[in-house]
Amino acid sequence: MKFRPSLLLFFFFFFLPPPARAQRTVIHPPELANQEGTWRSSYPFAFAPVSQKSNRWLQVHDRLLKSPGKIRALSFRREGIYHYRVFPSFAVTLELILSTARTTSRTLSPYFASNHGPDRTTEIPKTTIYFKPTMARPALPYPSFDYTLPFSSKPFSLAAGKGLCWEVRVYNNTLTRRDNPVLFDATQGRPKTLYRLFGKASFAPGRTRPMYPDFKIDWSLPPASVWSMWAFLYQGPAGGTAFLLFSGAGDPAGIPLPGGEGYLHLDPARLLLIAGPTPVSYFGQAVFSRPGIPPIPAYPSLYGTKVYAQFLCLPRGGKALYASRAAIIQFPRKWPDPYGPYVGHCFTEGANSPKAWQVRPGEGLVTKFEVQ
Repeated sequence: MKFRPSLLLFFFFFFLPPPARAQRTVIHPPELANQEGTWRSSYPFAFAPVSQKSNRWLQVHDRLLKSPGKIRALSFRREGIYHYRVFPSFAVTLELILSTARTTSRTLSPYFASNHGPDRTTEIPKTTIYFKPTMARPALPYPSFDYTLPFSSKPFSLAAGKGLCWEVRVYNNTLTRRDNPVLFDATQGRPKTLYRLFGKASFAPGRTRPMYPDFKIDWSLPPASVWSMWAFLYQGPAGGTAFLLFSGAGDPAGIPLPGGEGYLHLDPARLLLIAGPTPVSYFGQAVFSRPGIPPIPAYPSLYGTKVYAQFLCLPRGGKALYASRAAIIQFPRKWPDPYGPYVGHCFTEGANSPKAWQVRPGEGLVTKFEVQ
């Protein structure tokens, strides 16, 4: 028989294994992929008091996938605002169950079983999982999802546009009250001014505490279509002068200021605004608001936008500049918000309790899904 190369090529391609699906990650709620959530929680994995180490937590994510996929793992990130310490390593004994959700984030049932669909699958049988310590970072949100639950059985298949229900039965963890608290990033669906401090602060003349800022963003004052920002300085130099600088980027290492009394933790090449001067009171306080800080249009495209801010002060008769710690400020969402957050949870003490005592539509852990 005459050799035909085309026939050989046909058999070669016919018997090739099907190409593997590309791995993808889905962060849900989707608007929090690059934003800090407005809530934080030690539940369900890291609550230290013995009375609530055993608990049951269920979460529903509406319309999780835009195309069909197989979920291989769930991951969570630490919260990025309130704690600057190392979160310790710990172990947690748990069981993980997934299903196509029978309910939505807004129609959760207090009975755990009623939220699951008929394809309920135990993806992690009762086992102990070890989490490594995590370091605080000057970022908002925390840049990595370090707390991962890899499935021990086959991936869970979820159709496009369907809700996902995942449930953990937590039996124990190794944390104690002496450990630093471990807190996970979460959302509660309500607007909130979020900022994280970083960098070094100066001690103003005559003060025993370093300078520090506080910020608030509001849209309750007219016009309602703009954000108004208030910035507060504390522990500044009495009778001195304060300036408030905004930049599009921060500098954690800092640039030494003239006089050697502080560091500029903003990128001067991306400076956006210098507000002031404003006098510092005898008690070391200064307040900035409109018109010094101009109103900002409350466009949905700006939700989650981040700016960097820092106070600089000049004491009365002094020649050295003093600085507060810098802040990463995240613009909030307006309320009521038509964009979600499309997640809700149920919770109760006791890993085998059938009914939740806490049902919270709109609240849940920010979750990353590894999808194939």
